[in-house]
Amino acid sequence: MSPFPGTKIREKAAEYGLKILTDDWSLYDADHAVTETEGVSAREVQNFAQSFFGKLSANIEEMKRGTIAGTYQGPFREDMEKRVEVDFAWKLLSGDLIEDKGMIPRSEVHAESGPLGPLAKRLAGSLSLPLSFVEIKLRKLADRKCLLCREEDGMFRWEWR
Repeated sequence: MSPFPGTKIREKAAEYGLKILTDDWSLYDADHAVTETEGVSAREVQNFAQSFFGKLSANIEEMKRGTIAGTYQGPFREDMEKRVEVDFAWKLLSGDLIEDKGMIPRSEVHAESGPLGPLAKRLAGSLSLPLSFVEIKLRKLADRKCLLCREEDGMFRWEWR
């Protein structure tokens, strides 16, 4: 709790059994315990928050790994799908991976996967992601016309639209 000046909770802190520990406003950020009560110390609140958010982060990472692997079927599946898609697109964009890996010689292209197959294979290796996941996400980007593939001089060139 961060009882800011002018709030009822700050004005009546003692009445509510709340001890305000500091007026250092830089600590009023929801990441620091700036109050305590007789029953719960600031240290206990801080430890609880760190434990809770640590476990929450670990659970989210586990759900993300399961989503990437195609095994997560939990209640947050749609949210996790969106999250991993955004993470994937960010990795592609921030690493200039389409520009770096997107020139595919005709000799690498097979009829069953087209020019997307070799690109997916390159990216899966670079990002340490399952090939099936990368293929699905690249296909989605291509279907949405976010990624385009042009053929020129015996090369397929992938680029952002």
